[in-house]
Amino acid sequence: TQAPAPGRRLFLALWPDPVVRAELARLARRLTPEHVPAANLHLTLVFLGFTPPDREAGYRAALDGLRPVPFTLELDRLGCFRGPRVLWLGPSQIPPALTALVGELQRRLAACDHEPDPRPFAAHVTLARRFSGSAPAYPLPSPIRWPAARIVLAESRSQPGGVRYEPLADWPVGL
Repeated sequence: TQAPAPGRRLFLALWPDPVVRAELARLARRLTPEHVPAANLHLTLVFLGFTPPDREAGYRAALDGLRPVPFTLELDRLGCFRGPRVLWLGPSQIPPALTALVGELQRRLAACDHEPDPRPFAAHVTLARRFSGSAPAYPLPSPIRWPAARIVLAESRSQPGGVRYEPLADWPVGL
């Protein structure tokens, strides 16, 4: 038998600070027992998939000097992706700076032969997987305000009991 090729499942994400993470976790727990663990809450910007070490090094080099302009997300809209049964929270208005950031990441990664996802970017935080209900019909009492502070290169690690996301590198927003 051949050993699997070395590499990791990677993605780029906005990573919440502890205050925003706690707010997201409280909301997820209130909505469903099927909630995502608080440590895994994030907003995926680009899914990189299985990445060999040489390609990971290329991605990191391509992101050197990344300095996105500051922006704040207003997470005010709940929704459900039916196929994968995902309950999510997202902004009803996507800040232009977030759209520009995703475009910049895609341009930089294209130089490393990264194939972008053909689906349009959908800004959301996954609150629950294998969600058995439908998206709650009530509006949030107030939006969760998330000042974007850092972009993280994270690894998705399968382990007993589920998946854990581990930050590997980060880039500040607005510095």
